[in-house]
Amino acid sequence: MKINQLLDEIDLPKRYFSEAFIIGEKFEEEASKYLILLDNCDECDLDADKKAEFNEKLNESKRVAAEISTKIIAVFESYEESNYKVSQELFDEVMEILRPALFISLMNGRILVSAGEKTICTCMRLFGSSNGGRYFRIRAVDGRSQTIKSNPNELFHIPMNKRAYSSNERFSLAGFPCLYLSTMLPLAWQECNYPSKYYYSEYQYIWSESQDNKIDLSKELKLLALYSPMEIKTWGFTVKYNDFEVWNEVICRYLKMYPLILACSFINQSGNTPYKQEYIISQMLMQWVKRNHETVQGIDYFSCVDMFFDTSKWCANNIVIPAFPNYENGISIPLREKFSWTMPAFCELPIVSKNKTERDRKFIYEFMEQINHALRVRRPMPDMYIRVLQSMKETADCLLNLMANDNICDMRLMLKILKSLGSNVADISRMNLLENIEDKISEAEDGKWSTEEVKAASVEFEKLYRDFTGQDNSVKSIIDKHQDLIWNHHETQPTLEILHQGAHEIIGFKDLLHNAHRLFGFSEIKDNEDTFNNLTRLAQDAGVPIGTFWEQEGKDDVWLRNHIIEIRSPILIERNNTSIYSDKKVKSQQILCIGCTEKKLKEILQK
Repeated sequence: MKINQLLDEIDLPKRYFSEAFIIGEKFEEEASKYLILLDNCDECDLDADKKAEFNEKLNESKRVAAEISTKIIAVFESYEESNYKVSQELFDEVMEILRPALFISLMNGRILVSAGEKTICTCMRLFGSSNGGRYFRIRAVDGRSQTIKSNPNELFHIPMNKRAYSSNERFSLAGFPCLYLSTMLPLAWQECNYPSKYYYSEYQYIWSESQDNKIDLSKELKLLALYSPMEIKTWGFTVKYNDFEVWNEVICRYLKMYPLILACSFINQSGNTPYKQEYIISQMLMQWVKRNHETVQGIDYFSCVDMFFDTSKWCANNIVIPAFPNYENGISIPLREKFSWTMPAFCELPIVSKNKTERDRKFIYEFMEQINHALRVRRPMPDMYIRVLQSMKETADCLLNLMANDNICDMRLMLKILKSLGSNVADISRMNLLENIEDKISEAEDGKWSTEEVKAASVEFEKLYRDFTGQDNSVKSIIDKHQDLIWNHHETQPTLEILHQGAHEIIGFKDLLHNAHRLFGFSEIKDNEDTFNNLTRLAQDAGVPIGTFWEQEGKDDVWLRNHIIEIRSPILIERNNTSIYSDKKVKSQQILCIGCTEKKLKEILQK
């Protein structure tokens, strides 16, 4: 068995559906399977030298993985016997053995891997990392709340003076607040059990930069990274052949860590009780992180929620950081200084709001009426076409009732129904019923109807078919729209970008933006053609002359290109994430201020 086959076999998380779930027994069962698979592992496509290196590493991994598995089983046994002191000591032994194998990442998902004399910087989550840019946190609600809307701390970690409200989570104990973040909003929504109404904030990590604009790694948060087998497999596809030593090192370390990651990745689908035995090891891991705060400050982990609905569109991961001291009004000062996050924004899924679906419901109702008319009026229509009309009507009727029921609160069920309806539409689309439709009707009716009647029947069916399967203004487009809007990854999240010609121009800007809970970025203006082209596009979007950015008026493009340094800077730009579902009034970017000062910025932020 090759490594990639092994990684497929040991995929995580592990889901169980029995109420008689006992975590220690399940772990021992899965760990035993894993060790047997390791014994059968053979990377047969390597040349002799590389195979020898691989086997040496593999044997080391087998030994460590077996030792770790035995100790974790002992942890569970002592925990069940309420011997928590022994459990903790055993777990500390696990972590001490694994310490050289641990993957420690920065907030952008980057880790350092040393193999021999070589050290490289790589990202194991090639598709899921936010690259240190964006994170999300949500809070489920029953309706709008002025308290939440006006207080950004409502979407931060639970304050220490309200720690009694912090509950048990996978990586945190009740009474010990942690900041949980997801790298994409849809995942944050799933992690909070698919609420139909919620507030959310978008987070931005603030890197510590030295005077020469380089990141000061000594001041950055370090995260213990837990990867899924699929992430390791995806990362290694090309690395194995381009940099074998690095690939071999990563695989060796991962195979050692797998028993620990496995112990943190069990899901009991039948368990809704306060005691979550599948959280035992993951919570002990967080306690270890808190005790080893100088080395690592949080955990970066893959999600254990059901990714079935949207796996083709996105991949994301979670981050959890304990609220470490010092505190101000119960809020962790170090965490507050490391993140900028937006004021809470309210979201109500459109499909559960009748006032947002009125137009769609009207379209579907009229569509169904047209089908009823086509079925009532005797038309020259083959039986297959009649059955398709009936199927189209049933699909539309189900969709209409779904949108009319604004009391439904199970969004997972909503997604499954929408997915099923979309599959019905796709099946009917693949039938290609409009091809030679008049000939098909004439042949089926064997000349009983006139040419005009056949033509009328084909025109009527074609309209209904296009209203059902078309890309725009159709039943299909309504289904697609609401599937997309449920995930809420089309929302406008404004970011303020400041173009400047030196640090002296933006003194105080960062603190103002951070304190105003705005997402922001800084870009230094370079004296080159790229700057001129970027400003040209910006001016076109804003509907202003390119010369607006210069003090001197009436100059031609040649002069402007040669006098980039005379631009009136800083330039304050608002950039928005717009889509086909966005408000048409919202532009992808707009100029807020040219020649911005600290005073002007403060005035803009107070509006």
